[in-house]
Amino acid sequence: MATSTVGEVEVVLANYVEEDTTFLAALNQVLARMHTMGTYKDLTIQYNLAVLEGCITLPDEADSILHVLVDTEPRPARDLWHDYIQPNSRTVDQTWGLIDSGFHPAKLETLGSGSGVTTLYIVPSPQDYLTTAFDTTAGYASDLIVDAIGSDQVYRGTVATVGPDKVITFGASVDDIYSITYKNLPAMFDLRTTSGDSDTDVARIGPGSGTTRYRRFRVSGSTDKTTSVVILAKRKFKPLLNDSDIIYLGNINALKHGFLGRVAEDNADLERAEYHWATCRELLEEELSSARGSALPTMKLDLYGGNAAVKHSF
Repeated sequence: MATSTVGEVEVVLANYVEEDTTFLAALNQVLARMHTMGTYKDLTIQYNLAVLEGCITLPDEADSILHVLVDTEPRPARDLWHDYIQPNSRTVDQTWGLIDSGFHPAKLETLGSGSGVTTLYIVPSPQDYLTTAFDTTAGYASDLIVDAIGSDQVYRGTVATVGPDKVITFGASVDDIYSITYKNLPAMFDLRTTSGDSDTDVARIGPGSGTTRYRRFRVSGSTDKTTSVVILAKRKFKPLLNDSDIIYLGNINALKHGFLGRVAEDNADLERAEYHWATCRELLEEELSSARGSALPTMKLDLYGGNAAVKHSF
């Protein structure tokens, strides 16, 4: 199925943006709201995730978990506050499911399996088709700031080249990441404690600018690298950067009403804004129903009064 890009949508909807605003800025503002309005067509994505440190970490493209399979069995996903109301929730078996552990600056809670590290490796991300090498002589090298904790103090890493590797070195052994901030990176890179082992990924950085934040879920009764976890997640909205970026909510009519609703809000015309956003939501729901086809829930009535007078098909 074909998807829309920023450039394709701009050709159709450019006239719905004010002259003093760029199309990309207006589109990002509209899409950020549309992504929070519901789970619509092409906003779900499936992952098979490895369990590390008793947890799974949502990928950058995922916003939240919709459904979970743990070792092929459906399990619930529970909120942060369950630890505070359920006795022994940290010792229950797999039937308890996943427990939200909040947001963290890195994918791993401890570095070097608890023994600490002095170096992090910067490697091109396998998801980045450009596979651009990290240039330690370029200006963006000084804009990669990694702070880590060791011996009860914070150490700031230094970007350098060691042999064939691009690395971040610290002044001492560090055990935990405090923060990772980057600016104007040209591509996507992974930070690892071991260069050739993706299981030691600490964070993914780039392209563009940002600060890393990862949502982790504790998996009850799990075994690291053995327990299988498959999730159906809602796709996260990530700001679009250029004309070739994919727009997953590419419904032109819904986007048009989103643009009109945005302009009405800026002009304090709340009644008109409410109308346009309500129409936008309705169009997205209609598109989702059309895309689901025969998978839509239906209710079947047994007019002869059998054992299942009302049957649900979900």
